Order: sequence, then structure tokens, then C-alpha cells
Amino acid sequence: STNNLRAFEGRSLSLTPRGNAVAYLGRNNDQNVIYVLKPNEAVPIIVKSTATAIANPVVSPDGDRVVFQMVPRGNWELYAIDITRANERRITREIQHDHTPRFLTNDRVLGVIGENRHRRSYLYDLATGERQRLFHNNQIRTVSMEYAWVPSPDGGAVLIVADRDGDTISPERGLTLVDLTASVTRKEVTGRIDGMAAA
Repeated sequence: STNNLRAFEGRSLSLTPRGNAVAYLGRNNDQNVIYVLKPNEAVPIIVKSTATAIANPVVSPDGDRVVFQMVPRGNWELYAIDITRANERRITREIQHDHTPRFLTNDRVLGVIGENRHRRSYLYDLATGERQRLFHNNQIRTVSMEYAWVPSPDGGAVLIVADRDGDTISPERGLTLVDLTASVTRKEVTGRIDGMAAA
């Protein structure tokens, strides 16, 4: 709006859908730092500063909270913190890596568990602490390898690229739209499983 340009050094950039806040990583001496910058503020806010490895900070749609990866011991876990540096808490406790978080709403986060060949997506409710498996098909095969996730701007749906045909050696991948606002009946689920088993 003013045609002025400001530059900030950092990496791992994440913006809110409306562009009202941006989170990014930086360094300050020996510390890894999560910054949040709002367009109407002169300087970025330091949200988290630690010598521990951190990655992938994402800022909530309202710009008031950040979820990020950190390594407390031997693997990545997800954490949430208010931009005021208050209420830091660990979201995940999984022996495998938890990573690549995305906010769907101010209280709902999409996170990914596992290595490249075995990634699964989960939803985390920051208000209740509840975790829900988002996309799986363990009736036909043990896993449905997931490769990419794109949430809708309103957080009501997620596009997922995954193997889900029940054939463990086929190279084909599918694109599935998961509607988080709709219910699926038991009969519909059974019909899908029967169809994949027949195929």
C-alpha cells in the first residue's frame, strides 16, 4: 500500500491464507529462532529461541499461534506456542518423525507422521488434544502411502495425493478430495472396501 520494501533474512517461510502474518526461521548467535511478522508491525516478533533443532514453523489463520517441529530427543515432534511466547506445549508423542504441519483452522492442525515411503496424515485438535487419522485404508493394505497435502483456504477440505488402490506394486497414484465437513455412512465405507477388494 505504501510501495515501500522491507527485507528480512530467514528461511522456511509460512504465510496465513489472508496474508495477515508470516512465520519464518532465523539464527541469532547460537540460537534457532522462530519469528512472526505482521504487515502493520515494524519489527518481527521472536516467538521461540532455542539451541535445539527446529523446523517448519506455520502460523495460524488469525496470526496468534505457531506450530513447529522440534527434536526433544531423537526424532521430530510437533509443538504449539502463542506468538506472545506463552502456552508452549507438545502436540505429538510418536516414535516416528512428526513433521510438515499445516493449520486448517485456528485450532485444527494437519500433521504428517513417518518417512517418505510410509507417510500418514493426522488431524490434531489444539483445543481438546484429540488426534484423528485422516486418510488410511488398512482393510485392503497396511498403508496408503501419501505424498502431498493441500488444504482448502477455509480448512474444510484437503486434497491428498496417495497410493490407495490396494495393489502394493502398482505405480499409479490417486488424487482424493477429503471433505472434513461431511459424514460418510457405514454402508458407503463398506461399498468402497468391497469395490477395492474386487479390483
